[in-house]
Amino acid sequence: MVPCHNYGRYLGEAVASLDAQTRPADEVLIIDDGSDDETPKVIEEIVAGHPGIRSLSRRPALGAVKTFNDGVSATSGDLIVILSADDCFSASYLADLARAFDEASTSFAYPETRLFGAQQALWPAQPFDPRVLARRNFVNGSAMFRRELYERVGGFDERFAMIGKEDWAFFLRAVSLGYKGVPVSSCHLEYRQHARVSRNFASLRDLLVTRWRLRQVAPEVVSAADLVIGWAEDVRRAIRRLLSSRVRPE
Repeated sequence: MVPCHNYGRYLGEAVASLDAQTRPADEVLIIDDGSDDETPKVIEEIVAGHPGIRSLSRRPALGAVKTFNDGVSATSGDLIVILSADDCFSASYLADLARAFDEASTSFAYPETRLFGAQQALWPAQPFDPRVLARRNFVNGSAMFRRELYERVGGFDERFAMIGKEDWAFFLRAVSLGYKGVPVSSCHLEYRQHARVSRNFASLRDLLVTRWRLRQVAPEVVSAADLVIGWAEDVRRAIRRLLSSRVRPE
């Protein structure tokens, strides 16, 4: 599923990365969440040129979390993956992640993440460790998961809509129910970095509130110690960013 809100200018690249997959998707749904840019026209052109792609449009915009849940409801596949309209998949993305589900114990699989745009970096696929996940999210929002997991978790939690941590809450909740993730290092998500502040930016106070909510939805995984240690890491990162942003006199 490809959710899009005012990212019509990038949507062609996202769909091109789906066209290039070594294992094509069985089903593709593009959801226009109340865009007021060129998105509707771009989607119309894409659907006209791709008989296998369907689209869904909503007015007004309902937000990312509601879009994700509506998208899952509007599809039927057993294995689900979300591709944000401004991101791309490496060519073997779907094939490599789907292969991880050959093991019956796999409930979700996550790849490497390569940042591009305003920032360049590589985030390797970290070993699955619930203790680490309780303190730091290493599973990106384009991880592949089983529909059965989604239904048991209850979908993406709309209480996280404004703070942009719904994917973290989703996978923590999955782990609390006994599901396990598998890292896949042979493919990657191309994760676009924008120069402007995104909805994932949060103040230290907001991050503390977020961590408290994560503990509430997954208390079996997120302990009080995890909350404190994770927030201390948030503080350290904020201090490092502050120091690195200072303008030094010549």
